Amino acid sequence: MNGEKLACTIQDDDDLRLAILGTDDEQKDASHALFMRYNEDVMRTLSSQHPGLDPHEKADVVVDAICEMIKIINLTPAKADGPLRAFLISIALNLGKSAWRKKAKIRKRETDELIEEVAEALEDTEIGNA
Repeated sequence: MNGEKLACTIQDDDDLRLAILGTDDEQKDASHALFMRYNEDVMRTLSSQHPGLDPHEKADVVVDAICEMIKIINLTPAKADGPLRAFLISIALNLGKSAWRKKAKIRKRETDELIEEVAEALEDTEIGNA
């Protein structure tokens, strides 16, 4: 479905709910519509709650949250009864937290490795024996 047709068929959250529960093509259209409609709000919330994530990581979280939301709603259609924006943001915040934890672990490991390398390099020097 092209963007022009998409704009005509998905007008509101009710249309989005139907598309999310529809065929694969309708779900693709729904994911595009969710991104176009809520990307800025989700990115703003992620920036506020997870400022350590870079823009690329936040964009990945938004895309992953949309995919996760579609999966959840297809498994439990009642989850779509509330506001879709709030549901998407809650999923994105959880995924953002996971992304931040992963990034923090990597940074800690890299820092620990660097400290170990510096300690080994200084071991037999005047500074290392001080």
